Amino acid sequence: YGPHDIHEYRGKFFPQLVRALLNLCELPAYPIVFDPMCGSGTTLVEANLSGCTALGMDLNPLSVFISNTKCGILRTRPEMLIREYERVRKILLSPRQRWQTSKMTYVTSLPSKDQRYLESWFAPHVLSGLDLIATVIGEMEASACRDLFWVCLSDILRPVSWQKTDDLRVRREDKNDSDIDAIAEYLSQLGRTVRHVAAFLLEDGTRSYHECQIFQADARQIGRHLGSYLGNVDAVITSPPYATALPYLDTDRLSLCFLKLLPRGEHRSTDFE
Repeated sequence: YGPHDIHEYRGKFFPQLVRALLNLCELPAYPIVFDPMCGSGTTLVEANLSGCTALGMDLNPLSVFISNTKCGILRTRPEMLIREYERVRKILLSPRQRWQTSKMTYVTSLPSKDQRYLESWFAPHVLSGLDLIATVIGEMEASACRDLFWVCLSDILRPVSWQKTDDLRVRREDKNDSDIDAIAEYLSQLGRTVRHVAAFLLEDGTRSYHECQIFQADARQIGRHLGSYLGNVDAVITSPPYATALPYLDTDRLSLCFLKLLPRGEHRSTDFE
Protein backbone atom coordinates (compact mmCIF):
# COMPACT_ATOMS: atom_id res chain seq x y z
CA TYR A 1 0.00 0.00 0.00
CA GLY A 2 1.01 3.62 -0.36
CA PRO A 3 4.46 4.14 -1.89
CA HIS A 4 5.88 0.79 -0.73
CA ASP A 5 5.72 -0.88 -4.17
CA ILE A 6 6.92 1.93 -6.43
CA HIS A 7 10.14 0.05 -7.29
CA GLU A 8 11.17 -3.58 -7.32
CA TYR A 9 13.74 -4.19 -4.59
CA ARG A 10 15.08 -7.61 -3.70
CA GLY A 11 14.85 -8.58 -0.03
CA LYS A 12 12.21 -6.05 1.00
CA PHE A 13 11.08 -5.66 4.59
CA PHE A 14 7.36 -6.36 5.15
CA PRO A 15 5.67 -3.05 6.12
CA GLN A 16 3.21 -4.89 8.38
CA LEU A 17 6.15 -6.29 10.36
CA VAL A 18 7.65 -2.83 10.76
CA ARG A 19 4.30 -1.47 11.96
CA ALA A 20 4.01 -4.31 14.50
CA LEU A 21 7.53 -3.63 15.78
CA LEU A 22 6.75 0.08 16.12
CA ASN A 23 3.70 -0.80 18.20
CA LEU A 24 5.73 -3.16 20.41
CA CYS A 25 8.37 -0.49 21.09
CA GLU A 26 5.93 1.58 23.18
CA LEU A 27 7.47 4.77 21.81
CA PRO A 28 7.20 8.11 23.62
CA ALA A 29 5.58 11.21 22.16
CA TYR A 30 7.42 12.63 19.13
CA PRO A 31 9.63 9.56 18.73
CA ILE A 32 12.73 9.20 16.55
CA VAL A 33 13.16 5.93 14.62
CA PHE A 34 16.40 4.99 12.85
CA ASP A 35 17.21 2.37 10.22
CA PRO A 36 20.99 2.14 9.63
CA MET A 37 20.56 -0.15 6.59
CA CYS A 38 17.34 1.24 5.18
CA GLY A 39 17.25 -0.41 1.74
CA SER A 40 14.17 0.79 -0.12
CA GLY A 41 12.82 2.72 2.88
CA THR A 42 10.10 0.49 4.34
CA THR A 43 10.95 1.36 7.95
CA LEU A 44 11.17 5.07 7.13
CA VAL A 45 7.77 5.19 5.42
CA GLU A 46 6.10 3.27 8.23
CA ALA A 47 7.77 5.46 10.84
CA ASN A 48 6.52 8.61 9.11
CA LEU A 49 3.01 7.16 8.75
CA SER A 50 3.07 6.36 12.48
CA GLY A 51 3.95 9.94 13.45
CA CYS A 52 7.69 9.43 14.00
CA THR A 53 10.74 11.32 12.84
CA ALA A 54 12.48 8.91 10.47
CA LEU A 55 16.24 8.60 10.01
CA GLY A 56 17.85 6.28 7.49
CA MET A 57 21.25 5.29 6.16
CA ASP A 58 22.46 3.08 3.33
CA LEU A 59 25.60 2.63 1.21
CA ASN A 60 23.65 1.99 -2.00
CA PRO A 61 22.85 5.34 -3.70
CA LEU A 62 19.80 3.83 -5.43
CA SER A 63 18.46 2.75 -2.03
CA VAL A 64 18.87 6.29 -0.71
CA PHE A 65 17.14 7.75 -3.78
CA ILE A 66 14.18 5.34 -3.58
CA SER A 67 13.82 5.90 0.17
CA ASN A 68 13.89 9.69 -0.22
CA THR A 69 11.31 9.44 -2.99
CA LYS A 70 8.93 7.27 -0.97
CA CYS A 71 9.03 9.62 2.01
CA GLY A 72 8.87 12.72 -0.19
CA ILE A 73 5.81 11.58 -2.11
CA LEU A 74 3.88 11.30 1.18
CA ARG A 75 4.13 15.09 1.38
CA THR A 76 2.82 15.68 -2.16
CA ARG A 77 -0.68 16.84 -3.03
CA PRO A 78 -2.41 14.13 -5.12
CA GLU A 79 -3.78 16.67 -7.60
CA MET A 80 -0.24 17.87 -8.32
CA LEU A 81 0.92 14.29 -8.93
CA ILE A 82 -1.98 13.61 -11.31
CA ARG A 83 -1.44 16.89 -13.15
CA GLU A 84 2.26 16.20 -13.69
CA TYR A 85 1.52 12.67 -14.87
CA GLU A 86 -1.01 13.88 -17.43
CA ARG A 87 1.42 16.52 -18.70
CA VAL A 88 4.32 14.08 -19.11
CA ARG A 89 2.04 11.49 -20.72
CA LYS A 90 0.83 14.03 -23.27
CA ILE A 91 4.40 14.97 -24.20
CA LEU A 92 5.55 11.37 -24.58
CA LEU A 93 2.54 10.46 -26.71
CA SER A 94 2.96 13.41 -29.07
CA PRO A 95 4.18 12.65 -32.63
CA ARG A 96 7.66 11.26 -32.24
CA GLN A 97 8.99 12.84 -35.43
CA ARG A 98 9.53 16.07 -33.55
CA TRP A 99 11.84 14.24 -31.19
CA GLN A 100 13.98 12.61 -33.83
CA THR A 101 17.50 14.01 -33.57
CA SER A 102 20.86 12.80 -34.79
CA LYS A 103 22.23 12.83 -31.26
CA MET A 104 20.60 11.77 -27.99
CA THR A 105 20.36 14.49 -25.35
CA TYR A 106 20.41 12.73 -22.00
CA VAL A 107 22.59 9.70 -22.68
CA THR A 108 25.34 11.84 -24.18
CA SER A 109 25.50 13.80 -20.90
CA LEU A 110 26.67 10.64 -19.11
CA PRO A 111 30.35 9.75 -18.67
CA SER A 112 31.69 8.09 -21.82
CA LYS A 113 32.29 4.81 -19.99
CA ASP A 114 28.66 4.73 -18.85
CA GLN A 115 27.45 5.53 -22.37
CA ARG A 116 29.37 2.59 -23.83
CA TYR A 117 28.13 0.33 -21.05
CA LEU A 118 24.46 1.23 -21.62
CA GLU A 119 24.86 0.80 -25.38
CA SER A 120 25.94 -2.77 -24.70
CA TRP A 121 22.73 -3.51 -22.77
CA PHE A 122 19.98 -1.77 -24.78
CA ALA A 123 18.92 -1.95 -28.40
CA PRO A 124 19.46 1.43 -30.14
CA HIS A 125 15.73 2.17 -30.51
CA VAL A 126 15.13 1.27 -26.84
CA LEU A 127 17.96 3.51 -25.64
CA SER A 128 16.56 6.31 -27.81
CA GLY A 129 13.16 5.93 -26.14
CA LEU A 130 14.74 5.93 -22.69
CA ASP A 131 16.69 9.04 -23.65
CA LEU A 132 13.47 10.84 -24.56
CA ILE A 133 11.84 9.86 -21.27
CA ALA A 134 14.85 11.01 -19.27
CA THR A 135 14.98 14.30 -21.17
CA VAL A 136 11.31 15.02 -20.42
CA ILE A 137 11.73 14.15 -16.72
CA GLY A 138 14.87 16.26 -16.52
CA GLU A 139 12.93 19.30 -17.70
CA MET A 140 10.50 19.02 -14.76
CA GLU A 141 10.95 21.25 -11.73
CA ALA A 142 12.69 19.56 -8.82
CA SER A 143 10.03 17.89 -6.69
CA ALA A 144 8.97 14.57 -5.19
CA CYS A 145 6.89 14.07 -8.36
CA ARG A 146 9.99 14.30 -10.53
CA ASP A 147 11.82 11.87 -8.24
CA LEU A 148 8.91 9.44 -8.49
CA PHE A 149 9.02 9.65 -12.29
CA TRP A 150 12.76 8.85 -12.19
CA VAL A 151 12.11 5.86 -9.91
CA CYS A 152 9.49 4.54 -12.34
CA LEU A 153 12.03 4.86 -15.16
CA SER A 154 14.57 2.94 -13.09
CA ASP A 155 12.01 0.20 -12.53
CA ILE A 156 11.57 -0.58 -16.26
CA LEU A 157 15.27 -0.65 -17.17
CA ARG A 158 15.71 -4.36 -16.49
CA PRO A 159 12.72 -5.60 -18.52
CA VAL A 160 13.50 -3.44 -21.58
CA SER A 161 17.22 -4.33 -21.58
CA TRP A 162 19.08 -7.43 -22.71
CA GLN A 163 19.41 -8.38 -19.07
CA LYS A 164 18.06 -11.74 -17.95
CA THR A 165 14.97 -10.56 -16.10
CA ASP A 166 14.80 -13.12 -13.28
CA ASP A 167 18.53 -13.21 -12.55
CA LEU A 168 19.80 -11.35 -9.50
CA ARG A 169 23.02 -10.51 -11.32
CA VAL A 170 23.23 -8.72 -14.64
CA ARG A 171 23.51 -11.48 -17.21
CA ARG A 172 22.71 -11.23 -20.88
CA GLU A 173 19.68 -12.89 -22.45
CA ASP A 174 18.72 -12.96 -26.12
CA LYS A 175 15.39 -11.16 -26.51
CA ASN A 176 13.24 -10.14 -29.44
CA ASP A 177 13.86 -6.46 -28.83
CA SER A 178 12.02 -5.32 -31.97
CA ASP A 179 8.77 -5.53 -29.98
CA ILE A 180 10.06 -3.49 -27.04
CA ASP A 181 8.59 0.01 -26.82
CA ALA A 182 10.32 1.76 -23.93
CA ILE A 183 7.89 4.69 -23.92
CA ALA A 184 4.84 2.40 -23.81
CA GLU A 185 6.43 0.34 -21.02
CA TYR A 186 7.23 3.48 -19.05
CA LEU A 187 3.79 5.05 -19.39
CA SER A 188 2.17 1.78 -18.33
CA GLN A 189 4.38 1.57 -15.23
CA LEU A 190 4.00 5.26 -14.43
CA GLY A 191 0.22 5.13 -14.83
CA ARG A 192 -0.10 2.20 -12.41
CA THR A 193 2.18 3.88 -9.89
CA VAL A 194 0.46 7.27 -10.03
CA ARG A 195 -3.01 5.74 -9.66
CA HIS A 196 -1.85 3.63 -6.73
CA VAL A 197 -0.04 6.43 -4.90
CA ALA A 198 -2.65 9.11 -5.65
CA ALA A 199 -5.43 6.87 -4.30
CA PHE A 200 -3.45 6.41 -1.08
CA LEU A 201 -2.80 10.15 -0.73
CA LEU A 202 -6.47 10.96 -1.32
CA GLU A 203 -7.56 8.40 1.26
CA ASP A 204 -4.86 9.43 3.73
CA GLY A 205 -5.91 13.07 3.56
CA THR A 206 -3.74 16.13 4.02
CA ARG A 207 -1.55 15.84 7.10
CA SER A 208 1.90 16.95 8.11
CA TYR A 209 4.64 14.42 8.65
CA HIS A 210 7.61 14.59 10.95
CA GLU A 211 11.09 14.98 9.52
CA CYS A 212 12.75 12.33 7.38
CA GLN A 213 16.51 12.37 6.77
CA ILE A 214 18.42 9.74 4.82
CA PHE A 215 22.19 9.58 4.54
CA GLN A 216 24.28 7.75 1.96
CA ALA A 217 26.81 6.35 4.39
CA ASP A 218 28.35 3.33 6.06
CA ALA A 219 26.41 2.10 9.10
CA ARG A 220 29.75 1.82 10.93
CA GLN A 221 30.05 5.61 10.73
CA ILE A 222 26.78 6.57 12.41
CA GLY A 223 28.45 9.10 14.69
CA ARG A 224 29.60 11.21 11.73
CA HIS A 225 26.12 11.68 10.31
CA LEU A 226 23.38 11.73 12.95
CA GLY A 227 24.51 14.98 14.53
CA SER A 228 22.12 16.14 17.23
CA TYR A 229 20.07 12.97 16.84
CA LEU A 230 22.94 10.86 18.20
CA GLY A 231 21.90 9.54 21.60
CA ASN A 232 18.29 10.65 21.08
CA VAL A 233 16.99 7.81 18.91
CA ASP A 234 14.07 5.96 20.53
CA ALA A 235 14.09 2.83 18.37
CA VAL A 236 16.29 1.15 15.78
CA ILE A 237 14.40 -1.08 13.39
CA THR A 238 16.33 -2.66 10.54
CA SER A 239 16.62 -5.69 8.31
CA PRO A 240 20.36 -6.19 7.76
CA PRO A 241 21.50 -6.91 4.18
CA TYR A 242 21.71 -10.51 3.03
CA ALA A 243 25.50 -10.12 2.64
CA THR A 244 26.67 -12.12 -0.39
CA ALA A 245 23.28 -13.76 -0.98
CA LEU A 246 21.88 -10.67 -2.71
CA PRO A 247 24.23 -8.71 -4.98
CA TYR A 248 22.57 -5.34 -4.36
CA LEU A 249 24.73 -3.10 -6.53
CA ASP A 250 25.14 -5.67 -9.28
CA THR A 251 21.38 -6.14 -9.53
CA ASP A 252 20.86 -2.39 -9.91
CA ARG A 253 23.85 -1.35 -12.00
CA LEU A 254 21.79 -0.34 -15.05
CA SER A 255 19.84 2.08 -12.84
CA LEU A 256 22.97 3.32 -11.08
CA CYS A 257 24.50 4.23 -14.44
CA PHE A 258 21.42 5.59 -16.17
CA LEU A 259 20.24 7.75 -13.26
CA LYS A 260 23.76 9.17 -12.70
CA LEU A 261 23.82 7.77 -9.18
CA LEU A 262 27.12 5.89 -9.38
CA PRO A 263 29.54 5.88 -12.34
CA ARG A 264 30.36 2.45 -13.72
CA GLY A 265 34.00 2.87 -12.75
CA GLU A 266 33.09 3.07 -9.04
CA HIS A 267 30.82 0.02 -8.87
CA ARG A 268 33.48 -2.51 -7.91
CA SER A 269 34.97 -0.47 -5.06
CA THR A 270 31.51 0.45 -3.71
CA ASP A 271 30.37 -3.17 -3.92
CA PHE A 272 33.47 -4.20 -1.97
CA GLU A 273 32.52 -1.77 0.82
